[in-house]
Amino acid sequence: MKGKGMINAIMSDYHGADLEELEVGAFLEEMSVDAIISLGDFDWVSTIRQYLALRKGYMTIEVPGNHDIAHLMGQEIFSG
Repeated sequence: MKGKGMINAIMSDYHGADLEELEVGAFLEEMSVDAIISLGDFDWVSTIRQYLALRKGYMTIEVPGNHDIAHLMGQEIFSG
C-alpha cells in the first residue's frame, strides 16, 4: 500500500478578491494541503496581505504574474 502523496494547491489570478470571504484558508485546511504554488496576480495590497498571512505554515513556490511585475516596476497594467 502506498503512502499519501504530497497535496499541492495552485493559486493565481485573484485580482483583488477577498481571500477570507472566499474561505481559501478553510479550503486549504480541509484539503490537507502540504504546499502552495502561487502564480501571482493578486493585485490589491489587501489581497497580497491576506495571501502572505495565509501561506504561513505551508511550503511555497511563488512565481510573480504579469500584474505583480508591473506593480514592482511602477507600471500600469490593464486587463481585458
